[in-house]
Order: sequence, then C-alpha cells, then structure tokens
Amino acid sequence: MEKRAVTCCFTGHRELSNEDLKVISKRLDKEISLMIFKGCHRFVAGGALGFDTLVALKILDLKRKGFNIQLIVVAPFANQTKGWSQSDLYTYEAIRNGADDYILLRAGYQRGCYQERNQYMVDLSSYCLGYCTNSKSGSAQTLRYAEKEGLQVINIADLNYQTTLY
Repeated sequence: MEKRAVTCCFTGHRELSNEDLKVISKRLDKEISLMIFKGCHRFVAGGALGFDTLVALKILDLKRKGFNIQLIVVAPFANQTKGWSQSDLYTYEAIRNGADDYILLRAGYQRGCYQERNQYMVDLSSYCLGYCTNSKSGSAQTLRYAEKEGLQVINIADLNYQTTLY
C-alpha cells in the first residue's frame, strides 16, 4: 500500500486555552483511534508548540501502549525552538527522540518556511486533522491546501464537529 494512503498530518494553533484542551484532547483521541481503525499508521506533526506537541505526545503514548504506528516530525528549520522555555525544550527533545523519523527542511529560517513545512506534510498524507479557529492562520491555510489536494480534512474546532465514525 502506498505510504500516503496510510498517513495523516496534523495542523493546529500554537496557543490553546486550558478550557479548550480537554475538548481538543477528547476529540483527538476519537479521531486518532478512527485513523488507526481506517488503516493509518503514519502520523506527521510539525514540531511546533501547542497542537503539534499535544498530537505528538498522544502518538508516542499510543506507541508505548503497543500500537504499530509511526510518528514523523517535520521541522521547518534547525533553530525553530529558539526562545522556548526549558520545559518546552525538554518536551520537544522527548518527542524528537521518540519519533520514527525527523525531517529537517531548512538549515535556518527563511521567509515562507512554515508554509513550506505545512505543504510538505500535506503532500505526504491522505488525511489532515486540524484544530483551527482562525481563518487567517497558517493552520487555516494548511487545511485549505489539504482540501485542494483532495485529502480528507477534519477540523475538530468546527462548531458542527462530529466524529467521522458512523
């Protein structure tokens, strides 16, 4: 089976409120379980704070529980963690070390590198799962690109969200 057919990428906001985290976490659990049920076993995250970190930690937890899945982290540039707190750096290194693959797209920051990273992740995937509440954000741009490319797109922030499991 083609790798793209069994791959789901993620996109979402960096800042998540504590009150939203519970809802996001529950919805993510449902959708990731559904993706695995559908045969997805490759999950691609962008290595950013917020939603990307939450997703990566969930995938790593499922791996520890024995699920035969892979985490691929796609970083836009080598120094993306500059200015992060010590705690965030520790979590990032744990994710990076637990990932099955770590793809670094650029040695240093260049204009447009985050968009390049997002498109790269979409181009690897058949599914795109996001948390997006701002239509002018990079996450919204990524979801639109995924739709344009024919991916099954699920935005768990959608007010009309219902699990795709029928």
